[in-house]
Amino acid sequence: MRRVQRDFWRCVERLRAKVGGGYKTVSVTNSAVIEAADVAVTAHNAEEEEIVYKLVAVKSAERQTVQGTNYRLCLQIVAEDAQFDTDYQYVRAVIFRSLEGDFDLKSWTDVKNCGK
Repeated sequence: MRRVQRDFWRCVERLRAKVGGGYKTVSVTNSAVIEAADVAVTAHNAEEEEIVYKLVAVKSAERQTVQGTNYRLCLQIVAEDAQFDTDYQYVRAVIFRSLEGDFDLKSWTDVKNCGK
């Protein structure tokens, strides 16, 4: 009976992976994550009139597979005109990448830190 249950749950996990679902942690050095982070900062800077930011680091990254991919990233940023390079700020950004490969910044929220 236990083997049947174990096999059942393995099948469920495989189906979830194929169908999509919740966010799953992904490496902050993943090339798609870095590209999404760059797109997020560039898109935000295009909308922002007063402050231009530059990306310092991707502190955490999660990916959700839908009809495309959502990336939920915590980014360490700094204003280009900051007096010190250590005047960091943190933002949580959600970026959607379509099946065609186009990116769209869905949200940009200031956060105190990248902890959960």
